[in-house]
Amino acid sequence: MKRTILLAAATLALALIISTTTAAFAGPFMGEKGGHGIGGMRALMQLDLSQDQKQSIYDILQKYQDKQQEVRISIREHKKEFFDLTSDGNFNEEEVRQAFQESVPALEEAFILRAKIKSEIYAVLTSDQLEELQQIRTEHAGRRHGGKNHEFRRAMLETWLLTDNE
Repeated sequence: MKRTILLAAATLALALIISTTTAAFAGPFMGEKGGHGIGGMRALMQLDLSQDQKQSIYDILQKYQDKQQEVRISIREHKKEFFDLTSDGNFNEEEVRQAFQESVPALEEAFILRAKIKSEIYAVLTSDQLEELQQIRTEHAGRRHGGKNHEFRRAMLETWLLTDNE
């Protein structure tokens, strides 16, 4: 019983790590529902951009749209493969490790693509706009990457695992 709970918890933890990693670095990309984008689309929208700047940023996003879709699909397929490997409750460490290693190039491509897009967008902004963007990002840093919501979900999971079903 204890071994089953530990195996389930380990599988769940690995699934959470993979899903949050891919979510954080691969999507949603800019323009997708719920996406925050590179440096935050919402943050960019708070800047006083000229029409030329808006057009330049739009052109940058359009230029990478197909590549972003390709990366999203690749990561989605790797997530599905991982889910398929773990959905029956059996754990084969070698297969899981292999699946993860096969997903690394897609995650790497997502990192590189985001950095490339970010650098091109930042090149369009003035130094004052870059400072303002950094200030907006700093103000919103607590909402990203964990925060209260992550802690709440973790506490909820632990409570559920430790609750006696009797």
